[in-house]
Formats: sequence, structure tokens, C-alpha cells
Amino acid sequence: SSEGFSHFQVKVSDSGQLLEPQEFVVPGNQTVLDVLGLITGIGYEVSVTGVSGNGLQSRPITTVAVT
Repeated sequence: SSEGFSHFQVKVSDSGQLLEPQEFVVPGNQTVLDVLGLITGIGYEVSVTGVSGNGLQSRPITTVAVT
């Protein structure tokens, strides 16, 4: 919508799926999220889904990053 997303769902999981995924709900007006407890040298998949005020979800945007 023209008003943007009410919030975002962020999921962070290690590429080897050895650790429990971390999930966050971030307000729609927030542009930064600090994720703590990541292990150096491990790849992580980060997925972000926008959620509108009426509950409709966008397709997730996913990327992989190495710490």
C-alpha cells in the first residue's frame, strides 16, 4: 500500500542449520536491526518479509552473508 508495511518479519539462520534460527518482528518505520550472537566465519541466511496492516505478506527477500 502507499502507507508501507506495518512491520517486517526477519529470520536469521546459519547456512548449516546447526543453530536455532533467530526471528524478529521489526516495526515498519525501523531501518536498522542489530543481530547479536552470530559466530565469526559462518554463513547466515537472512530473510525479510513485509507485512501490511491487514496482514498481507510480501514475498520474502533473502540473502546470504558470512560473518
